[in-house]
Amino acid sequence: AAAALEQTKMNRRSISPALAAQRASSVSPPAAKDVAADKAAADSEAADTGPAINVLSLFDSLLEPSTLAMHPPVIIQAGTRVEHELLLGQAVTTLAAKLRDPPPSLSAIHLVPLTLSLSKITELLLDEAVAKQGARAVLVKAFELDFPGLADVLRQAMDMKALVVIAELTSEADLTTLMKDNILEELTANRLIITLSGRTSSGDPLDVPTRLFAEGCTLMQTTSLGLYLNDLKVSNRLLANLFRRIRTAGADAAASYYSMVERLHVGHSEVGREGMQELLELLASADCKIKSIDISFSAIEGWPILQSLKRNRSLTSLDVRHVKGLVGVYETIAEQLLDDKSSSQLGCMRCEFFDLGELDKTLNLREVKLEPSSVRLIAGLLKRNTMLLELDLTAADVEDNGAVALASALAFNTTLVTLCLTYNPALSTASKAELRKAVGAHSPSMRLDL
Repeated sequence: AAAALEQTKMNRRSISPALAAQRASSVSPPAAKDVAADKAAADSEAADTGPAINVLSLFDSLLEPSTLAMHPPVIIQAGTRVEHELLLGQAVTTLAAKLRDPPPSLSAIHLVPLTLSLSKITELLLDEAVAKQGARAVLVKAFELDFPGLADVLRQAMDMKALVVIAELTSEADLTTLMKDNILEELTANRLIITLSGRTSSGDPLDVPTRLFAEGCTLMQTTSLGLYLNDLKVSNRLLANLFRRIRTAGADAAASYYSMVERLHVGHSEVGREGMQELLELLASADCKIKSIDISFSAIEGWPILQSLKRNRSLTSLDVRHVKGLVGVYETIAEQLLDDKSSSQLGCMRCEFFDLGELDKTLNLREVKLEPSSVRLIAGLLKRNTMLLELDLTAADVEDNGAVALASALAFNTTLVTLCLTYNPALSTASKAELRKAVGAHSPSMRLDL
């Protein structure tokens, strides 16, 4: 199955990478004196978090052309061994795919990804004869143990400073090895990602050495996962088991990483009766953490999903394209979202009539003949949407009830800057006045075209 790492924290700010195992801003590091304070803030889950980004963006920025003699390392700290393996697998697979056929925007020097176990380096350094040969010789020796006869390739990449090193740390001994002057200097001469997990002898999580902050490192911590199963056609039995594990993860210490799942994409899957029941229970559970779900082109029925949405407080994005029976309940969903007492966080939706994705800044429905329920549904989504900047409903058959719903949504939406509603002859003078009043009261700088 494809898994994704979706949320990370860097000190007091959160970043959100996406990681798909088996596939798929510059952030200033803290000063050394602030490390203890930042760790305490992270442990207490301080609320001052920053915007989310995809982990692929992290890798993209890491691969950008650079003239630096020393590259600040990127450290991603995983809470469990499973998270660590997901992270490591994603880094290897993604970087290999990107660098096998690099785009023209990358450096003229062909970068080479290299996984490196610090445990193996630690073992090699115990051999005095090997250790005396220097850091580079030790790194080459570790590589040669896994890939006999290819040491010259690694030496050439080192000479050109063309390595993207993914260093795996799982123990205090690994950290000690990393911090040896010659080892750290050799590694930071290249682009360096450090994946960190494990505990000290006293049972505490491994701390990041303060010296690394002096090197200008970026520190992250995994806090959520996403599962992307759209292309796998997972069976009903396996899906039911997956949904159950996610729902009960809080009570199951052995599978606690399931409680980190916030994105669940199961489009085109064989969701039968058992799987559907488990999914409904998951979405309706009080401690549901799922923020994004894709059930498009599946056998799931619309009406039961609607009942689960009434109780859900976590979903922000929903993909229900070609879900049986859901078109007929769009008006009911719109009523739920527009209700002032609604606790729903839904702000993005992909369906037959429109496609409003999580990162979309523009929704252009010009000359698309929309049903009244679709316009009201868009209005309901606008209440919680924080990304959309432009909404074009020109000549979209918008009626008075849709205009009134849009006006009510403007009391909650703080990001929309352009709303086009020209050439909708069904709009009355009263509904247009309602829209102008809402814009004047809540978004005076918004451009409203009527």
